[in-house]
Amino acid sequence: MQASRLNRRELLSISTGAIACCATRSLYAEQVQPVGRIAFVRGDFGDSGNRKIFLMNPDGSDLRPLTDNEDRPGEDQPSWSPDSKAIAFTAKKRICVCNPDGSKLKILTPAEMQAEAPTWSPDAAHIAFQAWNQDRSSSQIYTMKSDGSDVRQLTRSEGYHWLPCWCPDNERIVFESTMTGNRDIFEISIDGSNPINLTNAQGTDHAPACSPDGKRVAMASGRDFGNLEVCIMNRDGSAFVNLTNNDARDSEPTWSPDGQWIAFARSDGKSPPMDICIMRADGSDVNTITVNDGNTDNWAPSWGAP
Repeated sequence: MQASRLNRRELLSISTGAIACCATRSLYAEQVQPVGRIAFVRGDFGDSGNRKIFLMNPDGSDLRPLTDNEDRPGEDQPSWSPDSKAIAFTAKKRICVCNPDGSKLKILTPAEMQAEAPTWSPDAAHIAFQAWNQDRSSSQIYTMKSDGSDVRQLTRSEGYHWLPCWCPDNERIVFESTMTGNRDIFEISIDGSNPINLTNAQGTDHAPACSPDGKRVAMASGRDFGNLEVCIMNRDGSAFVNLTNNDARDSEPTWSPDGQWIAFARSDGKSPPMDICIMRADGSDVNTITVNDGNTDNWAPSWGAP
C-alpha cells in the first residue's frame, strides 16, 4: 500500500513538472524574436542613381552593403531567393542577381528592356518582374527562368501592371494594376490566364506581398486613411484589416519567412524621411530598425531566411 501511495505521489510530481515545463515553453515561444536577414535600399529616393542595397539583421545590426559598386549603381528592389542563397535586384533598369556576399553578379535582362521589381518563384526556378514600354506610359508583368532565359509576357492590357509577388503555391502571382482605373491588387496564373481582381475599393492598394502560407496578402493601402497604411487581407480579398493605423506613411510590406513578422518602410513626416520598421503580423510590437542621419531614405525591404 505504501509503495502504491509513493507511486501516485511520484506520478503527481512528474505531471506537475510536465505542466510547468509546457507552460514555460509556451511562454518562451510567444517571445521568440525574428531571425534571418533583411535586404533593403538606402539612398536618395528622389535620385534613382543614388541608391544602394544593404543587408542587416532584423534588429538592425550587422549592416553591410550587398555589392562593392560605389559608382552610382542605382540598385533597387531586392528580393531574396526562397533558399536565401541569392538576391535578385534592379540596377539601372535591369534585373540582376548575385550571392548574398555580392559575388557572382549576373545581369539577366537586356539593356533595351526597362525591367524592375523581381520576385522569385517558390522553387527558385523562375523570376517574375515588371517591364516598361519605351516612353514608360505602361508596364507589363513578365516571367523568365532564373538564368534570364525563356522570357514570357503575362499581362497585355493597357495601363500599369507592376510590383509582382509570386505566391507560395507556384501557380499564381499577385500584383498591382490600374486595370480598374484605380490602383488595385490582382492575381494571375503563371501562364497569364485568369486574372482576378482581389480589391476594388476607393483609394490606392499598393505593393502586395503574399504570406509564406499563401493565405493572406499584405499591402500598402490608402483607403480613406488620409495616408498609406500597411494592411492585410485574405487571398480572396476578405477580412481586410489596417495593421499600422497611424499618421505615418507606411508602405512596401514584406513577410518574414516564418510568417510571424512584417517589415515595411515608414515616413512619419519628421526627420528623417523613410526608415525600415518591423512588427508582428498582427500589427503589434512596431520597432524602427534603421538609423538615419536625416539625409538618406531606407525602403524596399525583403526578408530572407537564416
